[in-house]
Amino acid sequence: ARLFEHYQNLLGVERDVGGGFETGILPLMPKLNEEVKAGLEVPISAREIEKAIDELQLGKSPGPDGLSAAFYKAFKSEVAEVLCRVITKSYKEKELPLSFQKTHIVLIPKSDDPVKLLSVGSYRPISLANVDYKIFMKVLARRLQNVIKVIVGPHQTCGIKGRTITTNIHVARSILECCDETGDRVAMLQLDLEKAFDRVVHKVLFSILEHIDVGAVLLDGVKMAYKKCCTNIIVNKNLSECFQVRSSVRQGCPLSPLLFAIYLEPFCLKLLNNEKIRGFGLIANEVKVLSYA
Repeated sequence: ARLFEHYQNLLGVERDVGGGFETGILPLMPKLNEEVKAGLEVPISAREIEKAIDELQLGKSPGPDGLSAAFYKAFKSEVAEVLCRVITKSYKEKELPLSFQKTHIVLIPKSDDPVKLLSVGSYRPISLANVDYKIFMKVLARRLQNVIKVIVGPHQTCGIKGRTITTNIHVARSILECCDETGDRVAMLQLDLEKAFDRVVHKVLFSILEHIDVGAVLLDGVKMAYKKCCTNIIVNKNLSECFQVRSSVRQGCPLSPLLFAIYLEPFCLKLLNNEKIRGFGLIANEVKVLSYA
């Protein structure tokens, strides 16, 4: 009961970010030009779906319907055509089938300490989504990956191809080593965002995507994915009752790392544009913000 109440309060509540975001922070985000946007608005094809099926990893836990990635790979061409029709219909009706929106949450222990495991904060929630949903999200993620570097600056590395979290770690370490050698006095502030993925406010995420002007295929796809998203929690092999998810991006979803990077970017830009906060001058540029996960 405690676990259910905890995650219902965490994921089932629509949060308010307060005033000032739309006028003071959102305008800092860049916009995609019409040429780039046009490339994102091409209708989803069966070929894209086949590529997404090819990228599925075997041996992963299935979602509520029990269908594994192996099933979709075995019947790739047939499934791709059917899914393409389903997705096309969903865009027309502005709503995905229930199978795309229903998930199970399993809780992965963060510690082996039996005392710590008595705390609800000692578990990492992983969403087990159906593979048809994962395929759809992989298609959207592939498209978004093509433009993500235009949207998100080099200070962020989470989930972005060509960037690794070790890069920012090495930069931070280099700054400390440089300060040790020169005797410079600096202050570095490290923020750990608790339940970062789980606290994403959908309304804010949608506002950012609209401002960036990612086009209808991506924007409507993300909105549909979270419109009627509901989940059950698996505890001791038993399913809890279902509750609607009103915040978060799903842990384990192919699109979530990119969505979170976009969600975090206005905060990073606010810091970068604050003249009262000084960065550290390296040879190439000034380092003020390093974000990694």
